[in-house]
Amino acid sequence: MEASELRLGNLVTIDNEKHWAKLKNMPLKITAINQLQDLEGSKNGVGLEHLVQLPNTYYETYSQYLHFIKPIELNEAWLKSFGFKPLSKDFQKNAVIIHTRKRGFVVNTKIPVLKYVHQLQNLYYALRGEELSLNAL
Repeated sequence: MEASELRLGNLVTIDNEKHWAKLKNMPLKITAINQLQDLEGSKNGVGLEHLVQLPNTYYETYSQYLHFIKPIELNEAWLKSFGFKPLSKDFQKNAVIIHTRKRGFVVNTKIPVLKYVHQLQNLYYALRGEELSLNAL
């Protein structure tokens, strides 16, 4: 993934077996996009936090190099979690209709295929000027 694809609030996962094996395939929210330093110099990184946080409970936050950040595959369950309602084979929320296709999800033929959750979040924000809120997982 490239830093230019990401925005604060996007949902991604970590694939770093050495340091964060327990977080593999766990959805995390981006809280920062920054430069991290290591022995080889400066690299792009992100700050992350857990999606679901109970009040008065400690949750660890994470910093991770961008090359360990992986997109979350977009599927019907994610669309429903964001409040999109089934409409035949498609999904709708606030006049935004997502069409189901074999190769992924599309808004119309002029927009690239949506394959990942963060792409849907970015597109919805661009079209509606508001964040997608997660109802339930």
